[in-house]
Amino acid sequence: ILNGKPKMQLLYVMKDQMAVKTPVTTGIFDEEHIEITSGVALGDVVITSWSPRLLDGVEVEAASDIAVK
Repeated sequence: ILNGKPKMQLLYVMKDQMAVKTPVTTGIFDEEHIEITSGVALGDVVITSWSPRLLDGVEVEAASDIAVK
């Protein structure tokens, strides 16, 4: 999750093989988990690894095993 306004954060999702910066609203959190209360839908592929080259609109490739939780 990228920093944003309080309770409004940003993350990247993969759409059409592109990284798309997406605003999300967060809820409760602890050291390991953050609740996303709005901004992503079931089936969206959230990019969880980070690179300095990860920018909005950059072409990305998914790992072969995508987990849905």
